Amino acid sequence: MYLPEEKDYPSNTQKQYTVKVNSRICIKDVDSGEAFTFCIVPPEELDAENSKISILTSLGATLIGKSLGDVITWIAPSRLRRFEVQSVFRAT
Repeated sequence: MYLPEEKDYPSNTQKQYTVKVNSRICIKDVDSGEAFTFCIVPPEELDAENSKISILTSLGATLIGKSLGDVITWIAPSRLRRFEVQSVFRAT
């Protein structure tokens, strides 16, 4: 069984953070278990190759205001997907 090092867990103070512009977040697909980590940025900073998605995308807009443990439903191009917010790191 793999147990991540303590630094891999969000701290108690991180539980208070909500997703906003420049937040670095990790979400997990509720159905597949696949995890994704990225930053939500203003549209002019969009850079998919460096895991930066725009606040104006449907996923970015859906995540704004959510916090640790929240589950969102997102209509992806291929199908309906459900994600749980795993971590939210302070906006820089």
